[in-house]
Amino acid sequence: MLSMLLEMSVYNYAKLIGSIGCLITGVLCGAIELRKNPEYWLNRFFAMLYIFSGLGFLLYTIYHLIFSNPDVIIPIMISAQLFYNLGVGSMMMTVFILEKSQKVALNSKYLTISFLPSILLGVAYLIWRPTLNMEKYSQGIVDTDTSTPLFIVVNFYRIGVVLYIMFRYIAISKKAKGKVKQQMKYFSKGTAVIIFGMFLNLFGGSISSIGIYLEIAGLLAFIVGLLITLKAFLIK
Repeated sequence: MLSMLLEMSVYNYAKLIGSIGCLITGVLCGAIELRKNPEYWLNRFFAMLYIFSGLGFLLYTIYHLIFSNPDVIIPIMISAQLFYNLGVGSMMMTVFILEKSQKVALNSKYLTISFLPSILLGVAYLIWRPTLNMEKYSQGIVDTDTSTPLFIVVNFYRIGVVLYIMFRYIAISKKAKGKVKQQMKYFSKGTAVIIFGMFLNLFGGSISSIGIYLEIAGLLAFIVGLLITLKAFLIK
């Protein structure tokens, strides 16, 4: 274990610290969220957003620590991407519950709209499998390469969906009053920060010279965004 850690570059350490921060934030936010109102599906889907994101970052952390068996890195990386997409799907369900009511939103139509793309993109990763950059791997940097079309589709899907969610939150806040209005403002602000982090990750994956710095900044933005959305549920 010690020799493995010594092989890692400072960049890998920075990415790991950021991903561990996202993991801890996701788990804590999910636990707090469920304690507030475990029976309401809005709370449950927000908790799923936090927990799926946390699981994704857990796997992200794990595969960045593997230097003895490169063959397992890509399967773990694909699993992490699936959890990220399930988190986006969970976030989409929060909009349907807020706009349609819990009873209406919990049917096959809205569940399919929210989660089917996550499953399809997971299958796409199996068809167009990412690869491991072996040159960087030998330098102590775990860097995976996803085909450009799939990378673009996945990231624009996530950004597009979360942008739509943010605008729906804003629309709902304009009609809401009191505590609900305040909550929607926090949802909107937190979602905006998450989108910013997604853009940083998108550019980080396509700009080789400063990409790793953008990815680290994206992880920090994601932590801040999750905490802002959690603040909405702490309003009394």
